[in-house]
Amino acid sequence: MRREYKYLVPNNQLDNIRRSISPFCTLDSHTPDGKNHYTISSVYLDSSSSSSYVEKIEGIGQRRKLRVRVYNPQEYSNTVFLEIKRKREQYIAKTRFKMRREQLPDILNNDIPSTRAPQLSSFLYYYHLQRMRPVVNVIYEREAYVGNHHPGLRITLDMNLRCNATKHIDFSEKKTRRVFENHSILEVKFERQVLPQFVTRLIS
Repeated sequence: MRREYKYLVPNNQLDNIRRSISPFCTLDSHTPDGKNHYTISSVYLDSSSSSSYVEKIEGIGQRRKLRVRVYNPQEYSNTVFLEIKRKREQYIAKTRFKMRREQLPDILNNDIPSTRAPQLSSFLYYYHLQRMRPVVNVIYEREAYVGNHHPGLRITLDMNLRCNATKHIDFSEKKTRRVFENHSILEVKFERQVLPQFVTRLIS
Protein backbone atom coordinates (compact mmCIF):
# COMPACT_ATOMS: atom_id res chain seq x y z
CA MET A 1 0.00 0.00 0.00
CA ARG A 2 1.23 3.49 -0.78
CA ARG A 3 0.06 7.07 -0.94
CA GLU A 4 -0.23 9.09 -4.11
CA TYR A 5 -0.69 12.83 -4.53
CA LYS A 6 -1.27 14.61 -7.83
CA TYR A 7 -0.70 18.27 -8.67
CA LEU A 8 -1.51 20.25 -11.80
CA VAL A 9 1.56 22.33 -12.70
CA PRO A 10 2.20 24.87 -15.48
CA ASN A 11 4.55 23.59 -18.15
CA ASN A 12 6.85 26.57 -17.62
CA GLN A 13 7.63 25.19 -14.16
CA LEU A 14 8.81 21.76 -15.31
CA ASP A 15 12.47 22.73 -15.58
CA ASN A 16 12.36 24.16 -12.05
CA ILE A 17 10.93 20.88 -10.79
CA ARG A 18 13.63 18.88 -12.56
CA ARG A 19 16.35 21.06 -11.01
CA SER A 20 14.79 20.73 -7.56
CA ILE A 21 14.72 16.93 -7.57
CA SER A 22 17.92 16.23 -9.54
CA PRO A 23 20.19 15.97 -6.45
CA PHE A 24 17.87 13.41 -4.86
CA CYS A 25 16.42 11.38 -7.76
CA THR A 26 17.41 9.56 -10.94
CA LEU A 27 15.43 8.55 -14.01
CA ASP A 28 13.46 5.34 -13.73
CA SER A 29 15.36 2.33 -15.09
CA HIS A 30 12.56 1.61 -17.58
CA THR A 31 13.23 4.86 -19.43
CA PRO A 32 14.48 4.04 -22.96
CA ASP A 33 18.11 4.79 -23.74
CA GLY A 34 18.65 8.25 -25.12
CA LYS A 35 15.30 9.56 -23.84
CA ASN A 36 13.99 11.02 -20.62
CA HIS A 37 10.41 9.76 -20.99
CA TYR A 38 8.19 6.98 -22.32
CA THR A 39 4.62 6.90 -23.60
CA ILE A 40 1.78 5.27 -21.68
CA SER A 41 -1.58 4.41 -23.21
CA SER A 42 -4.30 3.09 -20.89
CA VAL A 43 -7.79 1.95 -21.85
CA TYR A 44 -10.06 2.32 -18.83
CA LEU A 45 -12.99 -0.03 -18.36
CA ASP A 46 -16.32 0.68 -16.70
CA SER A 47 -19.77 -0.79 -16.26
CA SER A 48 -22.84 0.29 -18.22
CA SER A 49 -23.85 2.43 -15.21
CA SER A 50 -20.38 4.06 -15.08
CA SER A 51 -19.94 2.78 -11.54
CA SER A 52 -16.18 3.37 -11.42
CA TYR A 53 -16.58 6.94 -12.62
CA VAL A 54 -19.42 7.68 -10.19
CA GLU A 55 -17.48 6.26 -7.22
CA LYS A 56 -14.52 8.46 -8.15
CA ILE A 57 -16.61 11.63 -8.47
CA GLU A 58 -18.46 10.94 -5.21
CA GLY A 59 -15.20 10.27 -3.38
CA ILE A 60 -16.06 6.78 -2.20
CA GLY A 61 -13.35 5.74 0.27
CA GLN A 62 -12.92 2.19 -0.99
CA ARG A 63 -13.08 1.71 -4.73
CA ARG A 64 -11.29 0.12 -7.67
CA LYS A 65 -10.72 0.75 -11.36
CA LEU A 66 -9.72 -1.61 -14.14
CA ARG A 67 -7.52 -0.71 -17.08
CA VAL A 68 -5.47 -2.26 -19.85
CA ARG A 69 -2.11 -0.54 -20.25
CA VAL A 70 0.63 -0.59 -22.86
CA TYR A 71 3.96 1.22 -22.95
CA ASN A 72 5.26 2.98 -26.06
CA PRO A 73 2.29 1.92 -28.22
CA GLN A 74 3.69 3.65 -31.31
CA GLU A 75 6.26 0.86 -31.44
CA TYR A 76 3.44 -1.68 -31.28
CA SER A 77 4.60 -3.29 -28.08
CA ASN A 78 3.59 -6.93 -27.86
CA THR A 79 3.15 -6.68 -24.09
CA VAL A 80 0.03 -5.44 -22.31
CA PHE A 81 -0.82 -5.23 -18.62
CA LEU A 82 -4.20 -5.95 -17.07
CA GLU A 83 -4.35 -3.76 -13.98
CA ILE A 84 -6.57 -3.21 -10.98
CA LYS A 85 -5.94 -0.06 -8.99
CA ARG A 86 -7.55 -0.07 -5.55
CA LYS A 87 -8.03 2.88 -3.25
CA ARG A 88 -8.65 2.43 0.45
CA GLU A 89 -9.07 5.84 2.04
CA GLN A 90 -5.59 7.44 1.74
CA TYR A 91 -3.80 4.35 0.45
CA ILE A 92 -3.36 2.89 -3.04
CA ALA A 93 -2.57 -0.65 -4.13
CA LYS A 94 -2.08 -1.91 -7.67
CA THR A 95 -2.01 -5.43 -9.09
CA ARG A 96 -1.13 -6.24 -12.67
CA PHE A 97 -0.88 -9.20 -14.99
CA LYS A 98 1.54 -9.18 -17.92
CA MET A 99 0.53 -10.92 -21.12
CA ARG A 100 1.01 -10.93 -24.88
CA ARG A 101 -1.11 -8.51 -26.81
CA GLU A 102 -2.54 -11.09 -29.21
CA GLN A 103 -3.91 -13.10 -26.27
CA LEU A 104 -6.12 -10.27 -25.08
CA PRO A 105 -9.29 -10.88 -27.19
CA ASP A 106 -9.51 -14.55 -26.24
CA ILE A 107 -8.94 -13.84 -22.57
CA LEU A 108 -11.59 -11.12 -22.33
CA ASN A 109 -14.22 -12.59 -24.65
CA ASN A 110 -14.47 -15.98 -22.96
CA ASP A 111 -15.60 -17.08 -19.54
CA ILE A 112 -13.13 -16.92 -16.69
CA PRO A 113 -10.42 -19.45 -17.61
CA SER A 114 -8.71 -21.77 -15.21
CA THR A 115 -5.55 -20.00 -14.12
CA ARG A 116 -3.03 -20.11 -11.33
CA ALA A 117 -2.31 -16.39 -11.63
CA PRO A 118 -4.25 -14.58 -8.87
CA GLN A 119 -3.78 -11.19 -10.57
CA LEU A 120 -5.46 -12.43 -13.75
CA SER A 121 -8.24 -14.23 -11.86
CA SER A 122 -9.05 -11.09 -9.87
CA PHE A 123 -9.11 -8.88 -12.97
CA LEU A 124 -11.39 -11.25 -14.88
CA TYR A 125 -13.67 -11.71 -11.87
CA TYR A 126 -14.52 -8.00 -11.69
CA TYR A 127 -14.49 -7.64 -15.48
CA HIS A 128 -17.22 -10.26 -15.88
CA LEU A 129 -19.08 -9.50 -12.64
CA GLN A 130 -19.69 -5.86 -13.61
CA ARG A 131 -19.85 -6.54 -17.34
CA MET A 132 -17.18 -3.98 -17.97
CA ARG A 133 -16.29 -2.54 -21.35
CA PRO A 134 -13.79 0.01 -22.71
CA VAL A 135 -14.82 3.64 -22.31
CA VAL A 136 -11.79 5.90 -22.69
CA ASN A 137 -8.17 5.74 -23.80
CA VAL A 138 -5.79 8.06 -21.94
CA ILE A 139 -2.32 8.73 -23.40
CA TYR A 140 0.61 10.78 -22.12
CA GLU A 141 4.39 10.97 -21.97
CA ARG A 142 5.77 10.09 -18.54
CA GLU A 143 9.05 11.33 -17.11
CA ALA A 144 9.63 9.11 -14.07
CA TYR A 145 12.12 9.47 -11.24
CA VAL A 146 12.96 7.30 -8.23
CA GLY A 147 14.52 8.42 -4.96
CA ASN A 148 18.27 7.82 -4.59
CA HIS A 149 18.10 7.42 -0.82
CA HIS A 150 14.38 7.01 -0.20
CA PRO A 151 13.10 3.51 -1.08
CA GLY A 152 9.56 3.52 -2.41
CA LEU A 153 9.64 7.19 -3.46
CA ARG A 154 8.59 7.86 -7.04
CA ILE A 155 8.04 11.23 -8.70
CA THR A 156 6.50 11.44 -12.16
CA LEU A 157 5.72 14.17 -14.66
CA ASP A 158 2.89 13.26 -17.04
CA MET A 159 2.94 15.53 -20.08
CA ASN A 160 0.99 16.06 -23.29
CA LEU A 161 -2.10 14.44 -21.85
CA ARG A 162 -4.71 13.46 -24.44
CA CYS A 163 -7.65 11.07 -24.61
CA ASN A 164 -10.40 9.68 -26.79
CA ALA A 165 -13.62 7.81 -26.16
CA THR A 166 -13.52 4.22 -27.33
CA LYS A 167 -15.64 1.10 -27.42
CA HIS A 168 -12.66 -1.14 -28.09
CA ILE A 169 -9.31 -1.83 -26.50
CA ASP A 170 -7.55 0.32 -29.01
CA PHE A 171 -4.37 2.23 -28.18
CA SER A 172 -4.33 4.35 -31.32
CA GLU A 173 -4.05 8.15 -31.34
CA LYS A 174 -7.03 8.61 -33.66
CA LYS A 175 -9.49 11.31 -32.62
CA THR A 176 -7.61 12.14 -29.44
CA ARG A 177 -8.02 15.57 -27.93
CA ARG A 178 -5.58 17.44 -25.73
CA VAL A 179 -6.31 17.96 -22.05
CA PHE A 180 -4.64 20.70 -19.96
CA GLU A 181 -3.00 22.41 -22.95
CA ASN A 182 -0.49 24.36 -20.84
CA HIS A 183 -0.17 22.07 -17.84
CA SER A 184 1.24 18.71 -16.82
CA ILE A 185 0.60 16.45 -13.84
CA LEU A 186 3.14 16.05 -11.08
CA GLU A 187 2.58 12.88 -9.07
CA VAL A 188 4.31 11.90 -5.85
CA LYS A 189 4.11 8.26 -4.75
CA PHE A 190 5.60 7.03 -1.50
CA GLU A 191 5.35 4.12 0.92
CA ARG A 192 6.64 5.65 4.13
CA GLN A 193 4.55 7.76 6.52
CA VAL A 194 6.64 10.93 6.14
CA LEU A 195 7.71 12.56 2.90
CA PRO A 196 11.36 13.57 2.48
CA GLN A 197 11.95 17.25 3.17
CA PHE A 198 12.94 18.06 -0.41
CA VAL A 199 9.55 16.78 -1.60
CA THR A 200 7.56 18.84 0.91
CA ARG A 201 9.51 21.91 -0.21
CA LEU A 202 8.74 21.10 -3.83
CA ILE A 203 5.02 20.70 -3.14
CA SER A 204 4.79 23.89 -1.11
